[in-house]
Amino acid sequence: MNEVEADGWADKVGGLAGKCELEGAAPAELLREMHAVLTAGPARICSAIRPDISPSSLQLLLDAGAYESAALRLLHNCGYLLSRGGEGLFIASVVVPAAGRDYSHSGRSAEVALCGALAVALQECLAVE
Repeated sequence: MNEVEADGWADKVGGLAGKCELEGAAPAELLREMHAVLTAGPARICSAIRPDISPSSLQLLLDAGAYESAALRLLHNCGYLLSRGGEGLFIASVVVPAAGRDYSHSGRSAEVALCGALAVALQECLAVE
């Protein structure tokens, strides 16, 4: 991946992290975008965590409304912790092998929290270059 492609990928990751902050974030869109980001990302960050699900299989899960299952399929080879507070807010922590530590995000659904935590972890992997 050249520098221009890396910059474009970093912009996509940043945009995805920003979308996960929005109150009305659309889970299916976020998960499709995360799949694309993980598939196209630099090898040093993403090779160990490339999705083990095809875009069409992911879409089948999304069509069935299985957003949480789809999110978990995108966490291939990542450690994660997911919790839900009494007021319904989900908190996810994700460990990407290239990062070596966990990164967290909260959201109104498990899939948004997981997607946000993964996006933050990917951003941090880029920041340490």
